[in-house]
Amino acid sequence: MNLYRASWRHLRWFASVWRQLIRHTPFAAPMTAGTLLISQLAQVVAFLLPLKVILLLGGNGIPRYFQGFVTMETRSLWIVLLCAGAVLLFAVSQFMDWLADRQSQRGALVVLDNARKITLFNDQDAGVREQYRRLCEAMAEGAMALVGFGVGLYLFPTLFAFLLLVVVVMAGATLGLASVGSADYRHRVERWLNANSKGLLRILGSSGFLLGFLFLVFEFYRLSELNLLIAIISLILSRRIFQSLTNFVNGQIRLAEQRQRVDALFFHERQLQSDTSRGGQRFWELFAPAARLARSREWIRARGGRDAVASSRWWDGGQSNVAWFALAEESSVREASTREPSDRESILEKIYLPRQRSQGNHETYLLERIDLGAVHAPRLLDKGQIEEFLWLHLLCPPGAAVPRERRGEMQRRILFDLWCYVPPEEIVDSYLRSHPPLWARVDRALVDKVLLAAEEPAERELVEAFQRRLEEMQRRLKAVPLHIYNPDVSDRNILLDEQDSPCVLCWGRWSLEPIGAGATPRYLVQAREGEMMGALRQRRKISQKVTDRDFLLAAGLHELERLIERQQYRRALRHMEHVLQDVYPPPEATPASAS
Repeated sequence: MNLYRASWRHLRWFASVWRQLIRHTPFAAPMTAGTLLISQLAQVVAFLLPLKVILLLGGNGIPRYFQGFVTMETRSLWIVLLCAGAVLLFAVSQFMDWLADRQSQRGALVVLDNARKITLFNDQDAGVREQYRRLCEAMAEGAMALVGFGVGLYLFPTLFAFLLLVVVVMAGATLGLASVGSADYRHRVERWLNANSKGLLRILGSSGFLLGFLFLVFEFYRLSELNLLIAIISLILSRRIFQSLTNFVNGQIRLAEQRQRVDALFFHERQLQSDTSRGGQRFWELFAPAARLARSREWIRARGGRDAVASSRWWDGGQSNVAWFALAEESSVREASTREPSDRESILEKIYLPRQRSQGNHETYLLERIDLGAVHAPRLLDKGQIEEFLWLHLLCPPGAAVPRERRGEMQRRILFDLWCYVPPEEIVDSYLRSHPPLWARVDRALVDKVLLAAEEPAERELVEAFQRRLEEMQRRLKAVPLHIYNPDVSDRNILLDEQDSPCVLCWGRWSLEPIGAGATPRYLVQAREGEMMGALRQRRKISQKVTDRDFLLAAGLHELERLIERQQYRRALRHMEHVLQDVYPPPEATPASAS
């Protein structure tokens, strides 16, 4: 992108928005911008007057630049007047800010009424007020910079001509850096400017002010009769000009980010387009077929592979905001991308968009520290980052999708194997330092939410009875061993190889939960009757103090948490009744034979 053209187009857009403001609110918009400008001018003068007071108090006589209107007889009076003027101007500045806020609110309401549009986004009224105020502030900041340069060129022509040249050179150099070179270079510069715009503007503003100060020092050496008061005023004015320019550019950046909303709100003929997800447009450029194929071949060649036969095909994966590509030899590409039977290993490339990048890091952390075969996970070959996109390369076994009639069997098998696997202490320690376990998440605050649906006395008594037993349930859950729980174990994310061994491809949302969490009570009963629980106890060395009913309790509380988080409070009430009656009844209601 050529930032010169982009900046010019944006300024033309800004002017068109202001024409709309004038058209719909011919009084409020100029009034808001004008009062903000007056407020800024009053602040500048209010902070200049104390300097004059200090200069008068600093000596016994009258400074020569005050002798035209101050005498020894009126010196004390002028000090009082200047002090009072500073306070008055500060009060005027605050009043103008208040008045501008009132006018911007009225103008925003008029714009919203004239638009005659249905609700476009959450908190729309506040959004309109914010954008209206930002438009007026940007105009006021730009006007302040122009007024400041106008006054400065009158007071000190050489200094402010130099500062104007500095502004032009800084703007031209900054925009020029992002407008030359290759497309990748320009995009890297643009990304850096987007991420560091505030810091860069602060540095440029401070640098411009310091250059003006150095030029002023040079002028003192060059000119013997330089007026000290004009020099001080010029220095303060130059500082305010650079602050206004910084605020103006920052305001334009914020407006550009919200351009879709501003257009939909202020232009009748424009609709709110769905916002392109962060990094969305760049994603299509970086991962177009030709671009990703070249990158895949380079990666395989770096690992000693044959880049000539590498290919990259889209894979319909099972994760939102995560792109899947199958990297394989040409002869096995079709099988890898469609998950039809294949006798070759393939590489799954996952690309995590910025909003899901934490899931990619979460998945990487787990795959680097566990026994992959024990939990049916793919091997992590490599990881990295392309601009803001995180990528993982996973080695997938030869295989195909699980047949429909075997999906339930495979999911139960994977769940049982996850129960049997002992998570490494490193993972357990880090996870419990980072996330609350199930017994901490299901607390009184969570259960209290169900009271919104407890309209009948019996339902409220049910919730109270559940809360009375909650502490005991939490204590029981703490004794249940933890296992790696993966909510993404589904038919879309499982490959089945020739040895009938599954491989789960998604691990970005794993957590540590007590054994039983995620299972249905029916499956737990079947596992106990089929002697699977005995095998589990033996492999995990589970104490007899932990009963099969504790596993049912883990499943029940995990399901209760899910229902409450989804705001399905009526179902949560029924589930709480089931937990108290069938899963974890009071001791007097528990059959003596229950284990």
